[in-house]
Amino acid sequence: MLWEVLTSFLSGHHYVILDVPLLLDGSALRRFIKYVLVVYCDEATQLDRLMSRNDLTQEDALQRINSQVPLEIKKKQADFVIDNNGSLTATKQQVLELYERLEGSYAHWKLRSFLLGSLVLLGGGAYKLYSFL
Repeated sequence: MLWEVLTSFLSGHHYVILDVPLLLDGSALRRFIKYVLVVYCDEATQLDRLMSRNDLTQEDALQRINSQVPLEIKKKQADFVIDNNGSLTATKQQVLELYERLEGSYAHWKLRSFLLGSLVLLGGGAYKLYSFL
């Protein structure tokens, strides 16, 4: 995952979207994430989708859902929330609005500037050290 993030960054992408289901459940990865997006649906839909996707019994699916941080808490901790209860068109509209917002952000330039500045300083320091020897 780290390699994919790095190559995306070096390729000039403004952002990378990671699918980390347990990010808000105490993951150490959280401190490296700028924004958190939570996509949610009602409990019955969540249960049906989980059982279908992972071929789980209802009991196993409920156990998995109940072992996670409650959805309402995740929604409060999120920077962006997408309601996946409506139609596909409604969900797509929310995703497009988020896309436009992220595309308009200049947050990625702060990191790029910091890294470029660090490389210049390291390169200059290495040159000075080499010329001193």
